[in-house]
Amino acid sequence: MPLFGILSTEALKNDDEEPALFRVMDNYMELLLPSFVKVGVPVSSIDELRVPAFFFGFAPLILFQLLRDKWVDYYKVDREDLKKEFYRVFTKAYSVAMQTFFAAKT
Repeated sequence: MPLFGILSTEALKNDDEEPALFRVMDNYMELLLPSFVKVGVPVSSIDELRVPAFFFGFAPLILFQLLRDKWVDYYKVDREDLKKEFYRVFTKAYSVAMQTFFAAKT
């Protein structure tokens, strides 16, 4: 996960280079596409998934990785407890968001 922190920081720089974060996401999405098709999700290309997957999937995961230690220090919570709670909430929220997205497509 430290890789996502590095890629995110690089993506935020104001330069002309193409953000590697987006290339990593696209490669990952290409690998996941057959899984969506296998479970009956009507997706024909990663273009359909790019916005919901990035902003409702990747972005929260990246933000969590970037801010986790600061959260632990500020709120004086256990790092593992925070991780478990984040993934519990994230899984529920992401599932609802993606179900809503795919239901609206049909």
